[in-house]
Amino acid sequence: MCAICLCSWDWGVWWNFITALATSGICGLTIYIAYFARKQLEELEKTAKSDFYLRLKNDFFIKGTRDLFFLIDNKLLIYNRNAENDLDYFSLDETKLKEFSILKELLSDNKILYSDTEIQDLLLNPLEDIGLFYTNKSLSEKFIYEGFCYYIITVYENEQIKKYIDLLNKRDPTDNDYYSKLKDMYDRMKNYSK
Repeated sequence: MCAICLCSWDWGVWWNFITALATSGICGLTIYIAYFARKQLEELEKTAKSDFYLRLKNDFFIKGTRDLFFLIDNKLLIYNRNAENDLDYFSLDETKLKEFSILKELLSDNKILYSDTEIQDLLLNPLEDIGLFYTNKSLSEKFIYEGFCYYIITVYENEQIKKYIDLLNKRDPTDNDYYSKLKDMYDRMKNYSK
């Protein structure tokens, strides 16, 4: 005979035993549900980050941006400053265009001047934003490396773009960190690729 059968039938003891057993079961079930919920939330976060990354790429790689990258890649943009009118702009290197006539054919709209606002809106600000997204952990360094490394390095190493950023930083000594996140991402991408 078992020990449980030999004991007296004190319903208070049995009720405590059953309550403890049920509480343990509920506790175990709660832990399981919390674990399962956490896994689901992690998957949801991965999906949201991937969706954000894809939307960022789609918003970034538009016709105007692709044209500017083509010009920067082929070193066809020259930074100009009209001090009289306090105007910054970029023009095409006409010498190179004449030398390689095919380049003009590849330009979709035969545009020869770009305002500094276009350069900021299409290139510099989106790349700066990528640095901000990295800082607040919306994008991982791996995602940035895989999708934007080439563009960050190409833009930041372009002498004409550097000249423009340097001038922006010299103009306002109280706020001399224009495109500092772009520089940070440039440094990270250079080190990441080693």
